[in-house]
Amino acid sequence: MTAPVFVVDVVPGGPEFVLDGPEGRHAVSVKRLRAGEDVVLTDGLGRWAEGVVKAAEGKDRLVVTGIAEVREEPEPAPRITVVQALPKGDRGELAVETMTETGVDEIVPWAASRCITQWKGERGLKALGKWRATAREA
Repeated sequence: MTAPVFVVDVVPGGPEFVLDGPEGRHAVSVKRLRAGEDVVLTDGLGRWAEGVVKAAEGKDRLVVTGIAEVREEPEPAPRITVVQALPKGDRGELAVETMTETGVDEIVPWAASRCITQWKGERGLKALGKWRATAREA
């Protein structure tokens, strides 16, 4: 079984790292990680490092230690870009999740002239935020 993966802004190069915020909460409250369990920290851009849980603090802080080396994956070739029309309801999030899980590199939202759904103003920013969050979580 692979170690759980958590996305961080910068992959730590030091021997110890504190995972907090939404990822820390997920690690402690949802995954219920405990001391001695393996984890992987990644920036989502190809850099990653393995570590071991030292302690869970509170409900949203995980202390990770034993981070030896930061590894870097080469960029995949060829890159895959998908232009996704704006569907009704939550089908867009499902499409983004599936594409992310299958290795799509870039997803471009497309407001076709005949689309019922339109991203305008505040609604557009909210929908784009949902797509980005879905991609990050997937």
